[in-house]
Amino acid sequence: MYDVEIRKPGFITEIIRGVQIFDTIDSVLPINMTPNYSSEELVHTTYVSPNELHSSTPRDQEGPPPEEETRMDYSYITEIDLSLPRETRTLNEVIVPDYITVHLGTPTSSARNVRVRFIDYIKNVVSSEIYPTWPNNSLRANIHAIITFALNRIYTEWYRSRGNNFDITNSTRYDMAFVENRNIFQNISNIVDEVFNVYARRMGFRDPYFTEFCNGTTVTCSGMSQWGTV
Repeated sequence: MYDVEIRKPGFITEIIRGVQIFDTIDSVLPINMTPNYSSEELVHTTYVSPNELHSSTPRDQEGPPPEEETRMDYSYITEIDLSLPRETRTLNEVIVPDYITVHLGTPTSSARNVRVRFIDYIKNVVSSEIYPTWPNNSLRANIHAIITFALNRIYTEWYRSRGNNFDITNSTRYDMAFVENRNIFQNISNIVDEVFNVYARRMGFRDPYFTEFCNGTTVTCSGMSQWGTV
């Protein structure tokens, strides 16, 4: 892991600690620098947490129970409807939103909310949850699960229906890992660009399946094992 420092006259200095680098894998660090209107030098530091595969924190990813046990299928989203504000729309169809609002903490914490592009959110989560050196099909399996999990939270309005002003949290106990300003792995980014509108569902149902998952080693669950995909 490495520390990155970015300086530019007239802007707040950005320091990112814990940037993950893998041999043969291109890594992109997207940074939006903020103008510095102060006469003093200001520094903003971001800490990239270790990959979640090493976490021993139990996952309690509560979601809607399946109405029946059926085999999985994949569906493509071909129409995007963003004509109404997210807070006032009752979802009658599965959509891929332009943006998703992420709460940077547990559901009841007073942490900040950040609004990020949905496709960038998926790339961030995948880069935070698994290794980019895994086989291509393992990457795809995890990407499909992560996309579907996020769409399930949005489609069911899991948090907003409970009075919250966000779609999902970055707490791995309840949802999926998201690290603001972290680096993104290029091979993961390429796959997400290809399949961001593909999600898993049960045969006969259009809603995104609740794709619970865990690393399958230090933490086990009834859903998908991340290491098991390898």
